[in-house]
Amino acid sequence: MQNREVHLIKRPEGLPMTDDFRVVETQVGEPADGEVLVQNLYMSVDPAMRPQMSRGYELGKPMMGGGPEHMHLQEEFSAKMTGWLKEGRIQYRETVLDGIDAAPQAMVGLMQGQNIGKMLVQLA
Repeated sequence: MQNREVHLIKRPEGLPMTDDFRVVETQVGEPADGEVLVQNLYMSVDPAMRPQMSRGYELGKPMMGGGPEHMHLQEEFSAKMTGWLKEGRIQYRETVLDGIDAAPQAMVGLMQGQNIGKMLVQLA
């Protein structure tokens, strides 16, 4: 099974640049008994990733980012959030870039203040 990952290939000097990253295709095996395979639809790009680029992430390895969590609460959350959004009680702003190939630009754009609200990369 084909997988695409974002790797940090060199430590940024100052603001990160798109050539500090590489999108890499890898193979993922079938899940074993008791395991599940998760497809992320979005990848969160956060300012908290910046310190990890300087010293935490291992070069040439997949970067870790946020994804959907607490799926057991999804139905309850969706019901409440839908109502709140329709009522105008919650408003949000976000910047969404399309495709994993845009992930390096999302990271650079985030550090340069090019996003409005949450910075996301739509993966599927």
